Amino acid sequence: MNDWHNFLLPGDAGLNDTWISLVFGQELGHAWLAFVRADLGDGPSDLMLGRAKAHWNFYMHTDGSPVEGHRWADNGDGSFTAAQLKSFQFSDLDLYLMGLMPPDEVEPWFVIEDPHDCIDSALPDMECAPVDGFSFKADQYRVQGTRRDITIKDVIGAEGQRLPAYPDAPSEFDLSFILIKRPDESLCDQELAAMDAIVDRSIEMWVGQTRDRATIVNRTRRRPAGPRPGLPGTTRVHRHRHRHQHRH
Repeated sequence: MNDWHNFLLPGDAGLNDTWISLVFGQELGHAWLAFVRADLGDGPSDLMLGRAKAHWNFYMHTDGSPVEGHRWADNGDGSFTAAQLKSFQFSDLDLYLMGLMPPDEVEPWFVIEDPHDCIDSALPDMECAPVDGFSFKADQYRVQGTRRDITIKDVIGAEGQRLPAYPDAPSEFDLSFILIKRPDESLCDQELAAMDAIVDRSIEMWVGQTRDRATIVNRTRRRPAGPRPGLPGTTRVHRHRHRHQHRH
């Protein structure tokens, strides 16, 4: 989260929703994701895992999860295509692991094995990204490979059932935002207002990324007066009814 200026567009053009969607979604998502394996017939496999085994495999279809992988389209001829994303949403698997979806609602997904003949304008000789890669420079990325289908039963077979399970798992989360500045650094009202806008937008987008299945209570929201955070009378962040549908 470090440099808060990254959450703003250049030239006072407003908030950088793409960066907020990715970074805030990923860092908060790491409270649950992505560490699980799947039993694919030979015992637990880490095929789904990518960077640092704490993010999804570059070649896993995650429907555009902020915890990486991509929104892969199966072209039906042994090739797969992913488009450059501007916003991110949690997958069914993500939501299950977060305790926000029952296992019977989780749709199957897939990982592309043996990736080869990758087309990305930023890479020479059709060199394929490693499984622990993430982004790519071209407008879209095409790869040849073998589709490996995975189901939630495969994950449960390796890791067991999630406990507590939906709907008993919590869906409201307390969060604190802290800015650490240098002793000689001062922040003007405009900068503080920009940070408030970033925090509010981050919460709004994250709720949308969970498909309105979760809420966040900002325990460090600045208030002009009134009860301190955590005490009776605290204003809570309301559930956002607008659903962010990220489709190309």
